[in-house]
Amino acid sequence: MKKDILIFVLIGCLVLLASCITVVIPTAAPVPTQIPTSVPPTATQLPASPTPAPTATPTPAQPSPDPAPTESVLKSAMVGFPPNGFVLYYDPIKWEAKPHEHIAGAWILESREIDGCVIKQLLGHGYDPNQTPLTTEMLNFSGIEITYKVWRDKDTHFPAIVGYYWDNNNGCAEVFVEDNPEECLAAAQQVIKDSAAHGFAN
Repeated sequence: MKKDILIFVLIGCLVLLASCITVVIPTAAPVPTQIPTSVPPTATQLPASPTPAPTATPTPAQPSPDPAPTESVLKSAMVGFPPNGFVLYYDPIKWEAKPHEHIAGAWILESREIDGCVIKQLLGHGYDPNQTPLTTEMLNFSGIEITYKVWRDKDTHFPAIVGYYWDNNNGCAEVFVEDNPEECLAAAQQVIKDSAAHGFAN
């Protein structure tokens, strides 16, 4: 009988002990319903570097047109002897009017560029036809017939006497030449041409 009680007590103790022991069965971690997708790292946007403002390409300045050459205003001088003299028109940059050394009221033209190049009224000269052969040329400036006579030294061919004759030889101008004779004659002829355009008068 004592055995039965003892067994009963032991069984009761085991039941009590069993009720106090909780067996924990490990369970798998709950499976998430949505698999997280890996988010790629986003590149950090660097602040945009300031774009330099477009600089306007300077337009090269157009060269200004060369000013038109200004024509020198012609001056005039009474070269023929008064009261029936004639007037020559000249470029004051190239020629200078000077009083005639012997005749009051008359002028001569002297080149500013060519030494010894002078225009006066022709008074007539003696010449040796054997030493200074004559060449004659007829010119027409502004409707005026002009006889151009040149006596040249037969050896050097330099002009010895140069004369312009017009108005039935009442008008006659002589060119005196020292240096650069051909340049002097060309410059003097321009004076005669400009003067003919004015009728050899004021």
